[in-house]
Amino acid sequence: MDSNEADKKLQNKEYLDVFFSNMSRLREDELLVDMSVTVGGTFYDIHGFILAAVSSYFYSIMEEKKPLCTVDLEGKISARGWEAILDFAYYGTVQLHKTSTDEILLAAEFLQVPRLVAACKRFQNPSTAKTQHMTTAEADEKCETLRGIQDLYQKGIGCDVHLQVNGIMFWVHRAALAAGSDFFHGMFTSGMREAKQETINLKTLSVADLHLFIDFIYSGIIQVSWDSVFEITEAAMKYQMQSMLTLCFQFLREEMSPEFSLDVMALADAYGLQDLKCFAEDFILRNFKQVVAVPKYQDLTADQLVSFLSQDALYTTTELEVFLSVVQWINTDRKQRLSQAARVMRCVRFPLMTNRELKQILAVDFMAPSGQCYGVMKASLLSVPTGPSLISQLPCRVRFPDKVLVIIGGDSLNEDLSNRKPRKELWFAHKFITGIGLVKYIEWRELNSLPDMPRFRHGVITLDNNIYIFGGNFYYGKQDVLKTAIRYRPQENTWDTLAEMKECHSYFPVVCLDGLIYILGGNTDITNAECLNSVECYNPANNTWKYSHPLPQPLCGHAAAVCDGKIYVSGGCDSSYQCLNSFFLYDPVKNAAYLSSMNVIRAGHVMETIREKLYVAGGLGHGVCGFEDQYVCEVYSPATDSWTQFARLTQAHVVAASAVLHDELYILGGYSHDTYRDSHLVHCYNPITDRWVNLGTMPHASADIKACVVSVPHQQRQISTVHPPITARADPTVALNGCSAR
Repeated sequence: MDSNEADKKLQNKEYLDVFFSNMSRLREDELLVDMSVTVGGTFYDIHGFILAAVSSYFYSIMEEKKPLCTVDLEGKISARGWEAILDFAYYGTVQLHKTSTDEILLAAEFLQVPRLVAACKRFQNPSTAKTQHMTTAEADEKCETLRGIQDLYQKGIGCDVHLQVNGIMFWVHRAALAAGSDFFHGMFTSGMREAKQETINLKTLSVADLHLFIDFIYSGIIQVSWDSVFEITEAAMKYQMQSMLTLCFQFLREEMSPEFSLDVMALADAYGLQDLKCFAEDFILRNFKQVVAVPKYQDLTADQLVSFLSQDALYTTTELEVFLSVVQWINTDRKQRLSQAARVMRCVRFPLMTNRELKQILAVDFMAPSGQCYGVMKASLLSVPTGPSLISQLPCRVRFPDKVLVIIGGDSLNEDLSNRKPRKELWFAHKFITGIGLVKYIEWRELNSLPDMPRFRHGVITLDNNIYIFGGNFYYGKQDVLKTAIRYRPQENTWDTLAEMKECHSYFPVVCLDGLIYILGGNTDITNAECLNSVECYNPANNTWKYSHPLPQPLCGHAAAVCDGKIYVSGGCDSSYQCLNSFFLYDPVKNAAYLSSMNVIRAGHVMETIREKLYVAGGLGHGVCGFEDQYVCEVYSPATDSWTQFARLTQAHVVAASAVLHDELYILGGYSHDTYRDSHLVHCYNPITDRWVNLGTMPHASADIKACVVSVPHQQRQISTVHPPITARADPTVALNGCSAR
């Protein structure tokens, strides 16, 4: 399990709460305590190393190696001051009030608790004189205390048990291991003889596993890579390291790739991890063409292959790819697999192929007319019903994502192209359908309608599966820019009216970071080019707005996205309507940091985050005679501060909507500046294949539209629908004649 350059450091942020909650419970139950403190006539049984992690006074006591000692603090500090320090050590939080801060400060100074001393003095600062109470930052303090405990472990201070594996000794704190692991909690608190032994020989654990467990318990961090993750996951499951297991599952999901997807599915299947199995299966179905190229694919059993190929959600460019994957699987072991060829071939949907593709399969020897596989193909083609009344029975492949794309508002040209019409509708993409003759279709369903007025050039963000909608235009006049904000709750199908923004905003991006929502610049008036550099921050917890640090310059038509806890802003127009290629890191409290510029200038584009990289597509650039459509796409790597081009768009998408679903970038609608026509197309980019695919169309051609991804109520996805006519299909008669030996 040695780390290497490919290792990824993962931290379980919830582990701090788990660890300190368990430590508090151990103290309440008087388990594994090793020190008694007397204050105000009361005895307090505590874990010495917890106090030593925050207090130099207790650090010195633990350094002297005094086990089971009693510390007399009578008359030296008050009971209230002592209990505040206990809360600080075990919970990471102290309530500071005007009436108690002096007592707490005296106790913190006597026991040398520097972080609490600093907090008390900050509270007593004249600038906070009007503040009646203050609470220390719980998460930050717990993190610092755990670092202190880790330091004690590394120095061997306060450790009370030796764990031995194959002659290797680990000197640790018994209570810390009990708080960080169910396995060690059971060992040390359930009356087993190990609870009192000074040296414990662990015969079932390896040195590598124990080292890994101890490092995690004292830090909440693991180093993991594809070389080690399966071994670590199995060890974490075996020894009930739940918090570590959470990180393993996080890695398996976030770093999923075609190369390892079948291994992940095998692991999930072996241990009955149903959620992980479903995730891996969904990934395999969405990236089937790439999975077929992995050597592990050849090891699939016939049952496993049939299970994949028979699913509607199998995502392929053509059904011929499915046929060729079966041929590849058979040819890997023809002697054993030819007998199962006909069974597997029944999963191939021959009616989805064109006549030309059907003729291609004659090159495969076991598809000869005299063989079983030819009979399977023939039966499949002849089973297709004819007549419009039976359209719904035609074969197709259906992608049915667990979450859905939602499109909101926008505006579009009237049928006579004389003017534009703002929209109020919310639609969601229920299914993505691939039918006969490669016809692709999206089944859209109406979700709801904006409760107040139409919106375009607005901002949309999701938080806790709720859709937040801000500002934008409701018409095309001089004062038709909004500063209103609303929220839609899909599960309840209800709307909330939120506090208004401080300014009107149009043609702007919106992002969410750490539970706060940021409105970045934009226009205040559709009839002029004046841009804003102001940034407004909305706090959903108390429904309030405040200004944050401004943008480095006024911008509109720019894009923004959050990647690894940071806000990035790209392109846009300045107040003279010049398109930019600038790119910077925005911080809500300090000046922006400019990074490597994009390769091309653009505004009215989209930017989304996929796996720690930022993908930019669409929009406008400057041409010889003014603006022109921008087809070049590029991706930014924060790790190297560099841009790389990826597959060009095949159609223009200016002021389009965008979203990320299953690690794929969707760009929807917009318009073409070159033709001045709105687009109804939906294109999807897969970073693994580096290819854009046209998935179908929206309900209406729209520009200045927004999209997001949410879960919708189950009942809204159960309504029975009939697929639209798909007419470009293979002719069974022509196909069979073409494939016959005559």
